[in-house]
Amino acid sequence: MAKRSGRKAPLVTHERVELPEASQPSTRFDEAHRLFAQHFAAELDDLSDLCTQGGEQFTQALQRFDADWKNMQAGQDWAVTHRTKNKHADALCVDYANSASEILLLRRHPREVIRWCEVGLDSARRLQEKAQVISILTTLGGAHLDLGDAQTARTCHEEALVLARQINDRRFEGNALGNLGIVQAALTNHTLALQLHEEALKIDKELNHQRGSAISLGNLGNVYFELGNMQKAAENYEQELLVARSLNEIQIEIGALGNLGNVFNAIGDYGKAIDHFEQGMALARKFKLRQGETYALGNMARAYCFIGQPQKALDLHQRSLCLARDGGDRAAEAKTLGNLAFVYLFTGDIEKALHNYQQQLEIAQDIGDSALQALALGGLADAHAAIGDRDRARSDYEEALILYRDAGLKRGEGSILGSLGLLALVERETEKALPYLEQCLSIAREINDRQGEATALGNLGTAYLQLKKFEEAVEYFEAHRALAETIGDRRGESIALGNLGVAFQNLNESQHAIELHKQQLSISREVGYSRGQCLALLNLGDVVMSLCDYPAAIDYYQQFLTIAKSTTDRPGEETMLGSLAYACAQTGNLSEAIKFYKRVLAIYRKNGDEENEAIVVANIELATRLSGTS
Repeated sequence: MAKRSGRKAPLVTHERVELPEASQPSTRFDEAHRLFAQHFAAELDDLSDLCTQGGEQFTQALQRFDADWKNMQAGQDWAVTHRTKNKHADALCVDYANSASEILLLRRHPREVIRWCEVGLDSARRLQEKAQVISILTTLGGAHLDLGDAQTARTCHEEALVLARQINDRRFEGNALGNLGIVQAALTNHTLALQLHEEALKIDKELNHQRGSAISLGNLGNVYFELGNMQKAAENYEQELLVARSLNEIQIEIGALGNLGNVFNAIGDYGKAIDHFEQGMALARKFKLRQGETYALGNMARAYCFIGQPQKALDLHQRSLCLARDGGDRAAEAKTLGNLAFVYLFTGDIEKALHNYQQQLEIAQDIGDSALQALALGGLADAHAAIGDRDRARSDYEEALILYRDAGLKRGEGSILGSLGLLALVERETEKALPYLEQCLSIAREINDRQGEATALGNLGTAYLQLKKFEEAVEYFEAHRALAETIGDRRGESIALGNLGVAFQNLNESQHAIELHKQQLSISREVGYSRGQCLALLNLGDVVMSLCDYPAAIDYYQQFLTIAKSTTDRPGEETMLGSLAYACAQTGNLSEAIKFYKRVLAIYRKNGDEENEAIVVANIELATRLSGTS
């Protein structure tokens, strides 16, 4: 989660006004309102300062804000209503917007922040207060980015940078550079983003601004993470964490722990990932930071999904959803609904997946977040593809593609092109799939998205495997494996090794295939990737069975069954059971063969697969006759 660099300008100075005479009740009433609004503007300013101090002050600030929120809201409303005819009210509009840079972003929806800031910006321009204009532009840009509007955010931060340089304020300049870096990263201009964050960090160090340094380090880590350079990402996040802890900056510490957890998730070290997420969640709960806890729960759920514990993942996402709804955070609610839908899709509960993706889409439309709409449409397309409704899936993918392109979000565009390619592969329209997959690879390389590039290489290998062009498939799978190893993606490396094994088996190089699948199994065990273990054991069993080594095949398939007891992610289970039954039959163990044929028969009947059901029934009848049982 990207963090913004922010800094408030001082409150606008107000002239002291004597209380009016009792003979002027209307004026006296207005003065009372002005003093009320001024008091809570100052209170909001104090609370924003406390937020930056961390520790107990941070907790106190949130508690006082929640207790006084209605009064602050009333004070800001009065200032807005009277600003065109009262210079004090005009200045208060600036103060309220200026003081919103920290705490309001934590507690209120971005649209409310934008409303305050647009009014305050208008007043600050009228009062010719450049420092206040910069401060408000910073908050305004951050709120627009929260809603997925990167272009408007960029405009705000570019103006803030120009003004900061005009008044020769290095602190404001560093903040603006960092914020522009976040926006450029969102627009997938990663090289420029890195340059901007490096410039911001240089200024932070020059000014000995440690909090700013921590934020810049985290932002650099975010860009490296997006580029798939997990080593550099981790290095920056570790430094961010050290600085945050030295300053007792709770929010930054929670963010750094979550970022490090995401790195471990990406490289397949799920135990360490969960440990970091749990640390972040504990801090978020201690300081009652609902948003931080929401994100920690969601991140942890993804880790549990990867290690084959989808029910645990669902429980965590449900808790995250309750927090988002309790806090009125509709953007977080929408993201969590999408996460829930992904797990339901993962476990084959397509109806619930569709329901949650549809809810996500409706909220994204309500809050005007086009990037989130595209994400929801992509999820709906995945779910429709899973139930064979490929026309609807294609339509949803194409709608998502338009949204990503209109928003200039190249990463999303590449992802959808890859999905369209995979859909064509499922339909056995391989020649149609290739252009989509090649465009996906081109975009990943253009934006230097190494994780996306690795995935695209693997998908292209699958396409050439489908075309039976095995040498070309090997080239792409080997490129995928090499890149995954370079960026530290152990799970991706495992997948590439498995695909290489399949390709070499098709080239009749069985021994090489066995070695590759053994490497796949070793890495999958090392990182706790249950799906990879199942695939490796399935492939190993198939290869040795092709060599008529039935006892070895039975051993591999039995290991598959052992893993299957602890996970619901069992790819190829029905194929494996059928192969195991056949291997048992070939070794003369017909009773075991019948037992496994009956298990696979139950799966085919549940899935309504009548063609394969008929084949298995015939096998059971044959095995029964050969065994002499009835």
